[in-house]
Amino acid sequence: YARDYGVTTIHVTPQPAAPVGGVSALFKTTGQTADAMALNRETAMMFNLGAAPKAYFGSKGGPSTRMATAAVIREALYKAKTWMEKDDDKRTMDLSMAALAKVLEGKTQAMFTAHKEYDIATALRIAKEFNLKPIINYGTESYLMRDTLKKAKATIITAPTMQRNYPGEKENASLEAPMFLSAANIPFVFSSGYEGYVPKTRVLLWEIAIAVANGLDKEQAIKAATITPAKLWGISKKVGSIEKGKDADIVLYNGDPFEYTSKVIAVYINGSKVSSGG
Repeated sequence: YARDYGVTTIHVTPQPAAPVGGVSALFKTTGQTADAMALNRETAMMFNLGAAPKAYFGSKGGPSTRMATAAVIREALYKAKTWMEKDDDKRTMDLSMAALAKVLEGKTQAMFTAHKEYDIATALRIAKEFNLKPIINYGTESYLMRDTLKKAKATIITAPTMQRNYPGEKENASLEAPMFLSAANIPFVFSSGYEGYVPKTRVLLWEIAIAVANGLDKEQAIKAATITPAKLWGISKKVGSIEKGKDADIVLYNGDPFEYTSKVIAVYINGSKVSSGG
């Protein structure tokens, strides 16, 4: 479904609920098996702040406040740091510690889910404390703290442009957020997000089009959906732009991609046609 609307590479994440959520991965949208589709099986470790962790786990012995959620994340990272510092012969096998060690070593990116300003600020503090590159997932209120984000050299994985303005974490969602981030020269990439309906993923092309309709430059919009995420996840030598030696992932339209009446007419992945559009 995503491929028919021009998505050739996907970044798949765990559900944004557990404080230490697990590892994300990159896949092409063609192939018969996960192994055949995979570009990178360990892309980013997902850390989740805000309302979701306490909503899911607060009644099950997990963190019941935002502060407690942040403490769980910090404790996990400190345990991994201590585990790394042990001599090899004294280090017990621990898959969770090994996964977090890769984050601390910079081999796996750290991605923090946060909507509100204060949760984003918490993510930036944790990233600074453990010398991690700050990547903010959703960042609904990121446009309200542009100077802080720029100083921290953060990258934003924007929430879906058309996400609903629910009271609470999403009440300050703005259709103009991508434009504000772009004007402040804060690197950002688009995301499709999740909705509880079939086929469950939002149409990324439409989310980008709404951002363009609300002030975002078209060229910047294209970059935020192609080469910028490719660079962020370390796969720009293979995908993200049309250049000699790359994978030849190309999408053709019968008009301006950001006009509602335009259609995807062909999708090529690795040089082979895989779809005639949606």
